[in-house]
Amino acid sequence: MTQVVERHICQPSWTGSTDHGPYACVRHDGDRIYRCVVAGTTAADGGPTGTGSGIADGTCVWEYVADADYSSTATWIADCPADLTAGGGTVWRGVLWGTYGVPAWTANLIESAATTGPDGYIELIGGDPWTQNIDPDAQSIDTSVAWGSRVVATGTPTHLLVVANDHTRVRGIQFLHPYSEYRSIRVNGGAHVRIENILMDTSCIAFMFYGGVRFAKVGNVLAVVRGGGAAIEAGDVDAPSTFSHCAFFRPSDEAVGGTFISTSYNHWTNTGVTLRNVAAFGFATLEETYGPNHEVTTDHCATDDAGGFAGNGGNDLVGLLFADQVESTVDDFRVKPTADLVGAGVRDGDFATDPFGAARSDPPTIGMRAVPTGAATTPVGG
Repeated sequence: MTQVVERHICQPSWTGSTDHGPYACVRHDGDRIYRCVVAGTTAADGGPTGTGSGIADGTCVWEYVADADYSSTATWIADCPADLTAGGGTVWRGVLWGTYGVPAWTANLIESAATTGPDGYIELIGGDPWTQNIDPDAQSIDTSVAWGSRVVATGTPTHLLVVANDHTRVRGIQFLHPYSEYRSIRVNGGAHVRIENILMDTSCIAFMFYGGVRFAKVGNVLAVVRGGGAAIEAGDVDAPSTFSHCAFFRPSDEAVGGTFISTSYNHWTNTGVTLRNVAAFGFATLEETYGPNHEVTTDHCATDDAGGFAGNGGNDLVGLLFADQVESTVDDFRVKPTADLVGAGVRDGDFATDPFGAARSDPPTIGMRAVPTGAATTPVGG
């Protein structure tokens, strides 16, 4: 039976007269971890104590979440057992709380750990997954937010996270990298690597796969990509590697530019990556590939590029993923009769009517309309 060895990591320590937002975390009172539940400014001295909730500290209110085992990921990974396969396998899990600052040229958060086998793995997770804290307006991700578990550049590191171990998982963490021409997450070799539930605001390369990556899976990622370079760079990656249910886009305040995915490392022998249910918007070039052994396979992806993804296994018209609304300026989001969305769905036989009791068309049309508070609702179509 697999055993989970969970260790809590919190780098920032409490300081007086400091502003904190919701979900900010600090170490205090004998390395206890406290999470901010009411934003405010800490007292000049003192700080939170005990293991309760509703702990007042100046205008901040804290709650105790766990005892900190480490103040850095480096010491956590250094303690990783040499053998994670014994006794049915061990999960060496690090739970990251608060903000982990990455200074210049140091970013190997989970590199150089023990070699693992198929029955155990290394896992770095966020204490507060970004799914709890995401801004409803995805194009206005604020790099100064203090919510959730995150890794942020405080200098100009080459990477925020380097994964170089077999059987490694990373999930539920924000990565904020405001500096130009650097990478946020690099997978440097390794098999059975999984990265999921990631919120990212990066200056250049969101993901870099480099040198003998085998069976990597990336899913549930929202990435704002700024500057030049490619959002995804892949060299020497085995074909089973996939990106699924991800969205990559350049922010609205920057011009169209950069490349979405590049596999143009001609000194590598093979690259094979599958994009499944992936959206890419605002890029000047979708794909840069090199030769027949450097291939990108797409399936049901979306883009605003007029040419679409080459060989896409599904429809990559944006209209099929987003409502082609009647008039957005008056909050009428019903689809136009001419929209590609009309008749594109497949009806589940168990749901012949909509929530208001109106018969659904077959195949159904999916639309939405904003309704003012207190106003009556009327079914639109089937």
